[in-house]
Parts: sequence; C-alpha cells; structure tokens
Amino acid sequence: MALDAATPPSSSISLDSNLGEGSVFARSHARKSAHKNHNKLRKDSKGGAKLTFYSGNQLLAPACGGKAPTDDDLVAAVTPHGGIGKCGDRIKLTYKGSSVTVTVRDYCAACTPRWMDLTKGAFKRLAPLSQGVIEGATFAKA
Repeated sequence: MALDAATPPSSSISLDSNLGEGSVFARSHARKSAHKNHNKLRKDSKGGAKLTFYSGNQLLAPACGGKAPTDDDLVAAVTPHGGIGKCGDRIKLTYKGSSVTVTVRDYCAACTPRWMDLTKGAFKRLAPLSQGVIEGATFAKA
C-alpha cells in the first residue's frame, strides 16, 4: 500500500515487516556498521588470523589500483567488508616467532574479517608454502 496525501494519518500501516533481518534497512545498517568498523584496526595486536596465499593471474588488476604485485611482493588481500584492514594499510603479521609487514593492495571475495590472502613472498616469511594455511597468526597495524 503506497502512502500519499489521501492516506489518513489514523490508517494502520505496519512497517515492521520491512525492518526484519533480511530487509533493505537491516542490510543497509549492516553495511554501514561494517564500513564504520572497517577503519578500527588498532595499533595493538590481535590474534586468530587465518592466512592463505594467492599468486599468478590472481594478482592481476588489484582492487586498490596500481600496478599488479608479483609473487615476491609483500602484499595482502582482505575482505572488502571490514576486518583486518583496508586498501593502503600496512599490517604486521606474526606467526611462531616470524614476522612480516604487508601492504593491503587487493580485496579477497572469499575472505572473512580475520582471514587474508598473502602473496607467496609474504607467506614464505611466516611458513613454508607447503603448509598452505596458517591459523592463529597475530596482526597489528604497522
């Protein structure tokens, strides 16, 4: 039912059905909230990061712009929905006594807020490529 000047103010119109979890309002609020929290990576260290690596053609046309990184560059891709960092952020990652500082240059569609893809060069500074996945790394804004 559309509201117009002819609709009396006493009409009983329920907007509750439009404010549910899957509503446009709820999705918009979630996006704004994620965006607001996106920039809240603090200087202090946080744990529980999942790290994987990407390479080759996956490095082409980085979402943050600029020249495509190489496998040897110290670069990361993060979720575009907030979490570990955003384009241009420098993040220090530590795992089992080894550390590397990476620059966020791309977005990872499959990643979650505590998961990032690294170039092979960055991943190898923390663990052998044969490990495939690092669980429990710490991260802090560099």
